[in-house]
Amino acid sequence: MSEYKLQWHPAFQSALRIELAREAPYLDILPEYCLNRKPLQIDVLIRKKDGYSCQGKLARFFRGHNIIEYKNPNDYFSVNDFYKIMSYAGNYQAESGGVLSVHPEDITLTVICGRYPRAVLHHLRERFGVQIEKKYEGIYYIEKGLLFPLQIVLNQKLDPEEYIWLSRLRPDLKIEGDIDVLSRAYRGKEKDPLYEAVMEFIARVNQARYEEASGMCNALRELFAEEIKEAREKGISCGMSEGMAQGLSQGLAQGLSQGSIAGGIGSIRSMYRHRLTVENIAELIDQSKEYVAGIVSLITSYPAEDDLAIARRLLEEKR
Repeated sequence: MSEYKLQWHPAFQSALRIELAREAPYLDILPEYCLNRKPLQIDVLIRKKDGYSCQGKLARFFRGHNIIEYKNPNDYFSVNDFYKIMSYAGNYQAESGGVLSVHPEDITLTVICGRYPRAVLHHLRERFGVQIEKKYEGIYYIEKGLLFPLQIVLNQKLDPEEYIWLSRLRPDLKIEGDIDVLSRAYRGKEKDPLYEAVMEFIARVNQARYEEASGMCNALRELFAEEIKEAREKGISCGMSEGMAQGLSQGLAQGLSQGSIAGGIGSIRSMYRHRLTVENIAELIDQSKEYVAGIVSLITSYPAEDDLAIARRLLEEKR
């Protein structure tokens, strides 16, 4: 998979919202905030309500107006990037309305990246004489000496228990300690668009590792167990309704057959949507690769049809 096709920022924005959920009633989170009428955007702007003190380690640094810059694992935070985000903060203050309607001391900058920005920090020490404080694991503060206070967050170094999603937004996850933790955290949240967006992206960028890892299928079974069960139950229910509509004897038997197949199709559709390979899916549901590939072909050929309609097509092909 080509790296240039991967869109890290939407997954980051969803992960950030998840990690800040506890503070959400007091934060106004604005992704891709336009600084002015020209096409100049910052990754995320977070406005904090007056009088509230954030509790999470990442958010304790926040003041009234907080500019977030994100660097994906393939990128790095450079000296030029430092001056760029400082200009973002200055531009934001200048465009905020009347004179000092937003006070400079109420603005902070946070850079979230995967690599320790050694060159940037060396430059800031030499040029501005700043002190860099390691406040928490993976979190560094520069509160004095710059026009705006700066927080640097190494998301891979964050507490993996407190920041389950941000700390694992990377392409080198392990089965034990990463995938298993995510599968438990994801359970019950499969229909939440924030969690779904992050989980789907993490699965995609780690797909090669999933295929190579011998223990991956156990983790995937755990991850998709509820979806597989729900899809099968829904298929059987639809099949019974279909059978009753056709007639109680032969119609019910035929409907149940279609419903059972539809349940399996629903499972395959869900896993394929999460970027699992045909091989992974086949092993998870104990079917042949040819069978799964055939269903995937029908699903992609007839995207508007539901699982029961795909089941009918499959049965017709077998006649």
